[in-house]
Amino acid sequence: MRLRYRLAITLSLLTLSLGTMAAHAAKPLPPAEPLSPESVQQFQLGHGTSTNAACVLGVTDPPAWIVNYLAPPDDAYFNLVNPANCACATGAVQLNDIQIYLNFQAACSQPVQISVVGATGASGCFRPDPSNYLCPPLNYNLAPGAAGNYIFTLPLPTGCCINGPAFIGINFIAPGAGCNTSSTQPRLVTTNICNPCVSYNVYPSGFDDLCVDIGFPGNVAMFADADCCGATPSHSDTWGRVKVLYR
Repeated sequence: MRLRYRLAITLSLLTLSLGTMAAHAAKPLPPAEPLSPESVQQFQLGHGTSTNAACVLGVTDPPAWIVNYLAPPDDAYFNLVNPANCACATGAVQLNDIQIYLNFQAACSQPVQISVVGATGASGCFRPDPSNYLCPPLNYNLAPGAAGNYIFTLPLPTGCCINGPAFIGINFIAPGAGCNTSSTQPRLVTTNICNPCVSYNVYPSGFDDLCVDIGFPGNVAMFADADCCGATPSHSDTWGRVKVLYR
């Protein structure tokens, strides 16, 4: 009986292990291609953002690598931002936009959703909490009109004020028109060094630190312009004007 019981446990653990491996095997890391920073083009969506931001938060190292890793639908990427790095008197910052480098392999249209979410876990290694929106999410359609390397500027709602560590995110919510194969879908751009506890990929079957769990060549090249703001919410009753406190 004990032998049979131990065998059942062993088989269960083996099944669980194989299932976990299979989940990760669904998104293998392909070889990275070098990116030339000189080839990057600016692409602004929505209203313009201030050119005199107090600071820039997120991953600001130069872009270095192109990685063919996207797998829509609901394939989200998050980078840590910390208002403490902005040296504001109130300790709070208003995030004005999310800027992300992407390589487009073809002229296509890719739907995305950007957001700012809370941080959980120990202070030495925060993780994003995708269920905790600190600022309302916004949908955009990325359609640069030609293949190439781009830095997209995607404005956030006015008044997106946070006073503690948080995560900026972009979710590739669905396959795009003309972007639905491995050879046509947009590709991520990373920096040259990958720092753990900074960049995460959250998708239906996984929650990965891209440096630790996957072995990315660098962090996702994504950041936000920020200005100092008050640490108390405004009295507006609309999401777009609320100064959101980090909790």
